[in-house]
Amino acid sequence: VLKYFSFKNDIEITLEANPDDLDKNFLKGLSDSLVNRLSIGTQSFFDEDLKLMNRAHNASEAESSIKRAQDFGFENLSIDLIYGSPTSNLEIWKENLNKTVSSKLLANSCII
Repeated sequence: VLKYFSFKNDIEITLEANPDDLDKNFLKGLSDSLVNRLSIGTQSFFDEDLKLMNRAHNASEAESSIKRAQDFGFENLSIDLIYGSPTSNLEIWKENLNKTVSSKLLANSCII
């Protein structure tokens, strides 16, 4: 794209990824690229929810992928969370939000 179009220097280039894709090698490559924002498809921090959604990652991988991305210098992060699955309830939703806050994501992004 950069070959044919010009952009401002502060353009946001976002990559959407699943937690299980964000290993150290992949993140190293991304940190050397023009990608400056990651949107991580976390969906939930609870294994039961993730199994119901047929996700490839588990709750531990969901949390560690965020930390790894931050360790590789990604500060502009967002995650996707799903509310209302049959395996979830208000307490689980609150815990998902608490884990998001503890990951320091709310300072950098909007979670809907």
